[in-house]
Amino acid sequence: MKIIKKIFVLILLIAIVLVAGYISGSSYSLLSQSISVALYIFSISIAVFIVKAITKVKIFEKLNWYDVRIIIQNYILQMALLYLIRLISTKLEITTNYKNQENILQILQGLSAPILSIMLSFIILFGPILEEIVFRGYVMNIFERKKMGIFSVILSSLIFSYLHLHSFLITENNIIAFLSYFITGISLALTYRKTKKLTASIAQHMLANVIASIPIMIMI
Repeated sequence: MKIIKKIFVLILLIAIVLVAGYISGSSYSLLSQSISVALYIFSISIAVFIVKAITKVKIFEKLNWYDVRIIIQNYILQMALLYLIRLISTKLEITTNYKNQENILQILQGLSAPILSIMLSFIILFGPILEEIVFRGYVMNIFERKKMGIFSVILSSLIFSYLHLHSFLITENNIIAFLSYFITGISLALTYRKTKKLTASIAQHMLANVIASIPIMIMI
């Protein structure tokens, strides 16, 4: 598969991720949110079809205790590194702008219980599944002869972190947020590389989002 075709498919998959995320976060009625759920399921189905057809990798596989151990180990390491990054930024008095979290908090505030439940399903369930299929399932299996090599780990993490900034430029105001997402991306990529199961990185991504949602729920 030529590099131009690989990049074209990547752009298509990224567009699917962005459109699904934008629509789910820009509609607040129960009807529109129900439509967003259907859109997310459709987007995941399309992504699964494309990635399976091109990479031949299995998307959903049963986890075993080894996989669970890797997920827990990498998540703990991820959180330790994130804490270190934030500690350093505080000591150096570096302004940190977590635009993605701010957008999520702003969206969730004031929503009714049914709509809030659906919104949380995007954050905890549908979002992680779609993103892992694209960033780990596609990127880590298509842009390097040796699948899931170190280049693919870094590339998938860079794309993942950049798209979560909701900004065209990386500046001193969002560099810490970029590094935080990059560390998260590396952790997820290493989980996938170690277990060779997308289900493992999906599970870790879901776990991270569940725990990250707890303080948001408390604030609301």
